[in-house]
Amino acid sequence: METDVRLSVTQEQTLNGLLAAISSGSILALRSKAGFGRTAILRKVHLAAGGAFVGFRTFMNVLIERQPPSIEEAFLYLIDESLKGNELVI
Repeated sequence: METDVRLSVTQEQTLNGLLAAISSGSILALRSKAGFGRTAILRKVHLAAGGAFVGFRTFMNVLIERQPPSIEEAFLYLIDESLKGNELVI
């Protein structure tokens, strides 16, 4: 994971907003157009707040390993397993 990525002013504001909102919300959403730095922002959130970082590759590995009858089951399994050792899942 690359940690020395510089965020733009707007990305920094988004990062700070997410970090402030973590303590007051159980589910947060970060939406933007492709290429606007969502992953970079979320990796910075992860560095600052800790927890588990679950990306698409992790999800696909669970889907392949478990071969569940539905994508939803694989997603729920991944989130449940991530929450077992972490209060925060990104």
